[in-house]
Amino acid sequence: MAELTRNQRSLGIDIGRYLADESRGLLVMQPIRAVELGLEEHLMRVMHLVKRHRPALVVLDPVSSLAGRGDGPEAKEILLRLLHLVKEEGITTVATELLGDDSQGVSHLDVSSMIDVWIKLRRHEHDGEMSRLIYVVKARGLPISDQVKEFRITSNGLRIEDPYIGEGGIVYGTARLARQTEDEETIGQLHQELERARRLRTDLDEIQAASERLMRAEQEAKAADLDRQVARIEQRLAASERTRAAIGRGRA
Repeated sequence: MAELTRNQRSLGIDIGRYLADESRGLLVMQPIRAVELGLEEHLMRVMHLVKRHRPALVVLDPVSSLAGRGDGPEAKEILLRLLHLVKEEGITTVATELLGDDSQGVSHLDVSSMIDVWIKLRRHEHDGEMSRLIYVVKARGLPISDQVKEFRITSNGLRIEDPYIGEGGIVYGTARLARQTEDEETIGQLHQELERARRLRTDLDEIQAASERLMRAEQEAKAADLDRQVARIEQRLAASERTRAAIGRGRA
């Protein structure tokens, strides 16, 4: 218990002040190796402690060690009975399972039907760095996130952080900072290119508008020149017709 208390203190959690003695306390810890008792003895021991202390929460860490005490259906049956009996008492149970590196994250307990909330932790190794990931497999009656998040163990407790999602996919750990910086630089360059493209488009519109104004001015000038030519020709034609009419009257 001293080792567990010390380890939790490194996370900023002092469980020592909650430890129970004969008369008071909120936390009861009963460390015992799985090999020290048989499966039935473990079951009876846990239920005796539950009846005695009437806790609000029971933590079995790790429950996979109990399953490792027997082969075949016996271990699973004992585990199911234990979870069922504790649940019947209206007590919340938190059970952890240790998985080997060759398990590929697959549970060997096969008790998911008794589990209301299933949270999975796994490791992600990339470029010489290990990131710790957490996600909810299922949670009956509760809204859950489908995203795999990263958790960090700090002196102030556990911190759950969203991964960074960029054009190159999802990254965790320190790679997130590098990818985020790279994407921010790319976004900055794209903004600059967008601004240049917009300026060129505006310039093109202005050039086109100026060209249209010049073309209209040229067309208007040509139209005015043609109008003057028409007016002069009409004046000359009218003068010629008047002269011709006057000559005709003189001969008469």
